[in-house]
Amino acid sequence: MKVLSARKLKMSDLAAFAHLAEETSVKRDIRRDLLSAFDIYKQNVVYGILDETQADRETVLRWYRALLDLDETAFSEVPPAVAAYLGGGGNA
Repeated sequence: MKVLSARKLKMSDLAAFAHLAEETSVKRDIRRDLLSAFDIYKQNVVYGILDETQADRETVLRWYRALLDLDETAFSEVPPAVAAYLGGGGNA
């Protein structure tokens, strides 16, 4: 088989790997970008670039814990505060 092109895995690809041995590996690959977006968001909050409400904090932390557990919903229900940084976005 000849590979003609390659692309980064996306959240929409998860369904194709459901119940396969590679599912966990695929989730971890996709999670990498989500964790990078979380790190940018977190640093912006720490440095005071972005204000975070208590409700936002609770939502983001609940999502973060679910993401670490590779929970399916964490991949589809990314908090808007974090989703703004997907794709390498910088400051607010």
